[in-house]
Amino acid sequence: MKLLLVIAITFSSNLALAKMNFMEVMKVTYPNIESSKLNDCKTCHTIDKWQRNAFGVDLGNWLRANYPDAIPSTQQYRPEMIRLAFLHVKDLDSDNDGFTNQEEFENGTFPGDSEDY
Repeated sequence: MKLLLVIAITFSSNLALAKMNFMEVMKVTYPNIESSKLNDCKTCHTIDKWQRNAFGVDLGNWLRANYPDAIPSTQQYRPEMIRLAFLHVKDLDSDNDGFTNQEEFENGTFPGDSEDY
């Protein structure tokens, strides 16, 4: 029973750490989002928080393509890797709304939601 508790605590703390790593790196990369609606998991995820939106998919695809040996669930994506991913997908239009991800961040709109611009 104690082993299950330790596993559950470790797993949940890794999930929290993953969210913090991406959120913290996103705020360093785009400091203007600190007090905006983009300072939220919905920037990369859908409402259910487990699925990624179009922007989150592009970010994840870049990370997997460039760091194939890293295992995200064990926190092998270091902050500098995540920052590079944000910078490399900035010129994409993940949600196909006619605005690049960079433009969306600059204007405070979700880069993974075509209804938000």
